[in-house]
Amino acid sequence: TGQRQPIWLPLPGVGPQGLDVVVALPVPAGSYHAVSRIWIAPRDQLEKRWLWRVRAQTGLPQAVSLTLAVLGLFALTLWVRRPEAIYGLFALGAAAWMVRNLHYYVNLPASPAGQDWFWWATHASMGWVMLTALLFALRFASRRILWLEWALIASVTLVSLLSMPLWLRQVDMVVMQYTVTAGVAAIGTAWVALLAWRERRAELRIMAVALIIGVVIGGHDLAVLAGWAWPEHFFLMPFATLVVMLSFLHAVQRRYVGAVEQVQAENSQLQEDLDEQVSVLHAQNAQLREAERQQALLLERQRIMADMHDGLGSSLLSALVAMEQGNMSHEQCVEVLRECVDDLRLVID
Repeated sequence: TGQRQPIWLPLPGVGPQGLDVVVALPVPAGSYHAVSRIWIAPRDQLEKRWLWRVRAQTGLPQAVSLTLAVLGLFALTLWVRRPEAIYGLFALGAAAWMVRNLHYYVNLPASPAGQDWFWWATHASMGWVMLTALLFALRFASRRILWLEWALIASVTLVSLLSMPLWLRQVDMVVMQYTVTAGVAAIGTAWVALLAWRERRAELRIMAVALIIGVVIGGHDLAVLAGWAWPEHFFLMPFATLVVMLSFLHAVQRRYVGAVEQVQAENSQLQEDLDEQVSVLHAQNAQLREAERQQALLLERQRIMADMHDGLGSSLLSALVAMEQGNMSHEQCVEVLRECVDDLRLVID
């Protein structure tokens, strides 16, 4: 089994002299290598096994990488419009995972130095995938410890620098790099799990479980890479990445739904406040209209009183003068008094 895909090699028919199969590995002297079993059988017995292995070992990582690339671009557009850390971290994690799986899409450089830098980038990017995943999960916790986050960043940066193909060539830097990365991932995941247990938040718990699965699978891949066990197993980290990605999408969806519900609750509260203010304004307007009506009645009464004072007083005074002078008869005086009584009744009504 090759690192990128299982090798399918049709063999010619066996002649009278038999068939010798020679397997050679073009690996640098002193470097780590391992060979799994070679399966030799008729085509119909091996083809299904080989197709399943190709899909699991090559097809799934490619599908996960392309899916993450699309989601990463979407997260980047969200980050440009609304610069929240979770969107930027998701985009960085997707980019790092694409670099991690470059060997599935591009040909290796021709020069040995180019191959060294190529494999360094693919291996170092795994640490950055782990780092962005942990920082992403920690953004959903109510309590943050900045020194721990900076310690994780410093550890991944230091390992990436030390594993460059510039020094320490006598050390197996790949195994060392993944060992340190696994240790850092275990520490960060333990802290996320502790926060999830304390805060009892569903999305944080789901991410903690997904990260624990990733750490366990990462230990399996480290054992396969270092040759400690299971030489015929292939790397399972794409499966863990898929699980972690789904947990992250669930967390983002929960945050989005929570934000929408919060906006709806705030809008409902604003609507209630607005309705209350409208009711108060209606009551104030009714009071104002009643005050205006009372003011109009008062003014009208004052006008009538003034008219009565002027007209009624003038009529009574004229009648009094006429009676004193004897110029008004009794019937005329009664008529003048009756008109004054009518005016008084009008004012009273």
